[in-house]
Amino acid sequence: MSERAKRVVPSAKTGTAGRLIAANYPQQLNAWYLRTGRKRINSIYKIKGSQMGVRAC
Repeated sequence: MSERAKRVVPSAKTGTAGRLIAANYPQQLNAWYLRTGRKRINSIYKIKGSQMGVRAC
C-alpha cells in the first residue's frame, strides 16, 4: 500500500460530518463506520453487506 493510501483524515475534520453520515446506516454498519471506515482516504474497504447486517437488494 502506498504512503498516500495509508493517510487518515484527522478526527477533528470527521467528527460532525462522520456522525451525520453514519446516522443513515444500519446499526452494525454505523458502528463500524464510526470506529474504522471513516478514517481511511484514497483507498477502499471491501466488505459484504451480510457482515454488517444489511440485506441484499
